[in-house]
Amino acid sequence: MPRFSANLSFFRQGLLFHDHCAASARDGFDTLRQLGPLPEPKERLADALKARGLKQVLLNAPSGGRTGGEPGISLALDYAAARCSDDGIGLPIEPIHLRDAYGLFLSTTRYAECPCG
Repeated sequence: MPRFSANLSFFRQGLLFHDHCAASARDGFDTLRQLGPLPEPKERLADALKARGLKQVLLNAPSGGRTGGEPGISLALDYAAARCSDDGIGLPIEPIHLRDAYGLFLSTTRYAECPCG
């Protein structure tokens, strides 16, 4: 049976994180995802998730400015992979199809399975 996550970036826009957690748990979700970091301290976010029995399952990282030479996602992946590995946490990567983001290396499942070595 498929499992769905409440997406903070598209679902119930405008709610504070704590309120979103409460509404998502009430509606039967057990996981959350979002497109980018939130401005609140990570401890406050973790407390809100824990209070409602929720898990954060996806947080997109910025891709960086390809034309400006920013390292973007590759640097973030190296950092995240090391930290996740230390804690026994898997680091899934979602490939982006080339129709919306031409020229990305992680454009198919084959390349996204293990880009960090």
